[in-house]
Order: sequence, then C-alpha cells, then structure tokens
Amino acid sequence: MQKAIGMENRSIEYQLQQEDQLCFIRIPKTGSTTLSYLLASKFDAHEICPFLPGDISHISPDELAKYRLFRDHFDYDICNFLPKPPVYITMLRHPLARAVSFYEFCKGGQNHTSFDIYLQTAAQSDIKTFICSSDPTVRIRTSNLQTRQLALGLGSRHRNPFEPSELESQFSEMELLALAKEHLDHFKFVGLTERFQDSVLLLCYIFGWYPIVEYQNLRVSPHKRQRNPLDQATIEAILEANQLDLELYEYAQRIFEENFTQMVKTLTERYEPQQSQPALESASSELQDDSQRKTLITLLERHYEQRHAQLKLPLNRSLDFSFLKASFGSGWQRRNWTGPGTTSTLDFSLATDADLVIRLRVTNAVAPDVLDSLRLQVNGQEIPLQSLSRKETAGVFQGVIPKSVLRTDRSFTRLTLTVDRTLPFQTPDVALADERIVGVSLNRIQIFPLSARIGDDEYLHLAFHADDDFWVGTANFLLHHIQPTETLIAPGDFREPFVQQSFSYSSPIAAGTALIWVVIHKGLIETIDNSLIEQIKQTMKPVFANDVFVIFTARQDLQALSDQDPHLPTFWQAQSSPSPTRIWQKIKSKVVNHLTRNHSSQDEG
Repeated sequence: MQKAIGMENRSIEYQLQQEDQLCFIRIPKTGSTTLSYLLASKFDAHEICPFLPGDISHISPDELAKYRLFRDHFDYDICNFLPKPPVYITMLRHPLARAVSFYEFCKGGQNHTSFDIYLQTAAQSDIKTFICSSDPTVRIRTSNLQTRQLALGLGSRHRNPFEPSELESQFSEMELLALAKEHLDHFKFVGLTERFQDSVLLLCYIFGWYPIVEYQNLRVSPHKRQRNPLDQATIEAILEANQLDLELYEYAQRIFEENFTQMVKTLTERYEPQQSQPALESASSELQDDSQRKTLITLLERHYEQRHAQLKLPLNRSLDFSFLKASFGSGWQRRNWTGPGTTSTLDFSLATDADLVIRLRVTNAVAPDVLDSLRLQVNGQEIPLQSLSRKETAGVFQGVIPKSVLRTDRSFTRLTLTVDRTLPFQTPDVALADERIVGVSLNRIQIFPLSARIGDDEYLHLAFHADDDFWVGTANFLLHHIQPTETLIAPGDFREPFVQQSFSYSSPIAAGTALIWVVIHKGLIETIDNSLIEQIKQTMKPVFANDVFVIFTARQDLQALSDQDPHLPTFWQAQSSPSPTRIWQKIKSKVVNHLTRNHSSQDEG
C-alpha cells in the first residue's frame, strides 16, 4: 500500500494550546453534525465562532482572533481570514454513500432557506438525475464537493443561481485534487464516516481527551430505512461524477489507517505491553471485534490520565463550574444534559486535604422520576445528596465529599452522575427537533470546603437566584447582621447560606427555641401558622423590606423600619387578606360536592 506523504515517522499526538484555533472542515453528510457537538464540549461556549461561512469575510481579524473553535461548514480557505494558520481536522465519506445520504436529506427538505428549497425541488427527481445534474447550482453540492472544500474553498457556496468563483478556471481538476491531498497531509486529524467510532477514538487519542464511546447520531436522514438498492448504472454514474472525491477518499483512508495503526502500536507499547499486545495484535488498522475495542478503550483511558497529568493543572479547594465552560468528561448532550446513556462523568483537579461540600443545580429533567433517581459518585464512592430546594423537575442538591474519597493516584477527581433512564426530550423548539436522548440538565456545580463560612454572594447564586435582586439583597442583609448562634425562620431556600441556623416554615422547632430572625416571603404568608404571625407582631420589629420579603428581628440594637415604608403596607395587606389557596379550596369543595350530588342522581336514575 502506498503511504501518504510524510506520514511515516511523525508523532500524531498534539496538545492544543490556548492560542490555537481548531478548524473543523465540516463536509455535509459525513457525520459532521454529531462530531461538531462532541467538539463543542471541549471549549468554553464563548470560544466557539458563531459566524457562518458567508459572514466570515466581513468580520474583523481582531474579532476572529477571539475564537478557538470553528465548526460550521467552512472550507480550507478560512485560513485567509485568521491571524495564524489554524489546526485543521476533518471527516470524509465514500462519495457514493455521501451522495445517497445527501440526496435523501435534500429530498426530505430538512431546512428552509431559498437555497435548500431549490435543492429540495431538484431532488424530487431520481437520484441519478439529481447527483449528475447539469445545473451548476445543484452540481456544486453533488459533484466532488469534498475535494473542492479541502482544496481552495470552492464548496460552501449557498447561492442560486450559481456564481462561479474567480478561482474556478485557474485550476484543473487534477490540480484541485493534488492541493486537497497536500492539505490533508498537514491535518492533525482525518476521520472516516464509515469508521466513525474508531475515528472518534483516534481523535481523542490525538488531543488527549477522554475516550468518547457514547453519543447520539444527529441529523440522520429520515428516509434512510426506506432506501432501495441502486442499480449498477446509477452507481457508475454517481462515481463518475465524483471521481476526484473517490481518489481523495482512498488517500484519506491510507492516512487514517496509518494513524490508527500508530495509535494502537504506541498504546500497546506504552501501557502494560505484555498484557495488551496479544489482545490487539491483529488490530493494526482496524478492530476485529468488541473485545479489541474494549481493550483499546481501556488503554485510551490510561492515555487520557497521562495526558491530563501532563497539563499540571492547579489543585482547587473550591470551584464554581458553569456548563458554559469546557469540560473533561463524557456522557453529555448539548453541554449540560446527561445522556444519551444513563452515566455521565466530569473530572476536576481538586485538593485532597479537606472535606468538601458539593452542590448541584439541576434546572430541568425529562421526568420527575428521572430527577428522583439522580445519584452521585466521587471516585467510585456513593455520595448521599440532600435536597436544598426542589421543584417538579428542578432543584439544588448538596453532598459532602470526605477527603479520604478525594485521595487518588490520578491527577483529577471523577464525578459520576447516574439516572435510572434517559428519554427523548420532546419540545416544539426547532433547535431540539433531533429528539436528543437526555436525563437531567445542570447549569452549575459548586465545590467548597466544608469548614468555609459562606458570605456575601460567594455561594448564594446556586440556589439563591443570582439574577433576582430581591432574594440576594435579603440574604445579604442577614449575612451582615445575623450572629452564628442566632436562629432564623425563612423559606426553605435560605438553608443554602444559613445551613446551621435556618428553619423553614414547615420545619419542627424545639420547644423553648428563641426566635431571633424571621424572613417572611409575602407570597408564602398563607403557608405560615397564624400563631407565628401573632408572635412576630408581638415580639419582633421589621428591619428590612423589599417587594418580596420582610425581615423581622427580636434584636434591640437594630432600627425598625418606619411605618411609612412603602413595602410594609403591602405586607400587612397580604397578611390580612383571605388566602388564595384557602379560597380555592372552598371553591373546589363546592364544585366537588356539586359534581358528587349530580353523579349520585345519575346513578340512581
């Protein structure tokens, strides 16, 4: 087998640097959407270029320099607009399979731009007529597209009628093919759709990522299962229209096979060679069975641990992780949803010298019972979770991680989240129309020492509505005045910053407990026992109020609010008004009685 140019001796491993810009040359119908989402989790959300290929030439170099991942349908010529040569990667597909998939996709009319509608109309003919169309607007997308995108940037043109590029006539077809091959030689990663899982494993090896083995194929043609076999004449016509892509694909195959072979060889020599070599001895360029793939994944996990250690990340005693940040881990959809499997992991570099508190903010779940089933393990040990606040499919949960659990010979601590099941998340949102399989959605994980004193906003935002000034302002007033031994009655969410002091409205309070502080949520007055309201009136004074809360205290050193404070009349009016819940209960009771009487009458009749 002829070797690809310059592939014999160089190492294929690469560590992305902060100044690198990764450019995924995303060729349509090669599994590019799936890979695009897998790549996104490796970068902060603000590092991903939001611009489309048609916009890139109008964006200033300074603006483009801010982004580290370009993952839309860009061509090789994106390098003309970036401040330095990017790190290129791509996926290729056999041109016959790509042509069939593209035809079915266009025929199904998945998109609604004028260009897509034009292609949909053209695809109502048979596949041979569509792929071999003489219409240049169609043919630019169906004939040698992969070569065009990788050579000069002649592929991603979404205009009708077709407008030739000034480069179009300057290169012969063979010159375009030679350029595309030359460019592939310098790509950090070249994958094959036909070996998508192996390609993903190779990608993870090259960049030192945790091996990705669970993902959901996205934007699959809805007509795939209705596919009829192609006759020989149609096959030959499609391949004739894509001769450049066929030769380029065969060249990419050689690159992939050589890189895959090098990966297997390096892993088996580097990690326990005597045990691993026999299992992979026949897997030089292609895995033969599931046992070989499992062995390879095990070695890739060792490789990831080594690459992670080489980063020498600082050990943190506290962190505030937003899912808009890049993550080390696996088993996530759309950055923050667990799925498609029931297990998801995150790796953090944590100090091991103190017990830590961990808080998880779950913003949604596909079903209440899925959230009920949420479990957390840290380095393989179960960490019980306490619910700090809970709605039907959302809540804030807290656990304590003993420092003994944190000690490990790895450079990271692994968090493993599990749920009992995952489901398609049905939504009218077009962006989620692929019905991604998910479990629960998180937006933040917060970790801090168990001994830490929570103060002044530092930890409030997790369960405490960081975007709600009324909640945060109320908590801040308390934090500045309450003493460690003083008790507090408040809505359940106040247990977040006042764990040792706070009782919720429904919590049992020991007889003789001195009440020093009470926080009244105006919308929750109906849930408070009348005897407590009377005690507040008789023994406490209001010292803080806003549109949502009134704070009362028995302390004498704080000045009471004026009776003219605009927030107090609202509170007292709400307190003295009939409870909406009680009113509704009376109405419902009357309705139920009425229906019961009518039902009884009908039964008797």
